[in-house]
Amino acid sequence: FKKTKPAKVENTLLSDDSAELDTTSLSAMELNCELGRKMTVYRKSKDEGQIAVRWKEKLLRFLRVDTQTGAHRYENEKHGLVWIGIPGKSMLLDSKNGRQLANECMNAEQAQEALKAKG
Repeated sequence: FKKTKPAKVENTLLSDDSAELDTTSLSAMELNCELGRKMTVYRKSKDEGQIAVRWKEKLLRFLRVDTQTGAHRYENEKHGLVWIGIPGKSMLLDSKNGRQLANECMNAEQAQEALKAKG
């Protein structure tokens, strides 16, 4: 993960998902989703411009897209995937086929807060 201008990042990161990303220097967030699905989100501290998401057997790079709602939205245009994170949960979408791949994804802290809110 290099912090560069968006156009350069798009060309260098999204054009080659075949190279395995070295995640040893990145922080990892394990997410448990509905229907027993799981994913891991990797990020470099202080770099909100991009993330990597391990979904099933693939590790894919996503670039941040500005939103007016304040949600964290990242896209991988090559694969047509969108990752959206809001304070209570996150989700992974397949924008090419218009369907959700994973919803209600929460890390341990978010899951605990959700249980407290239910009473």
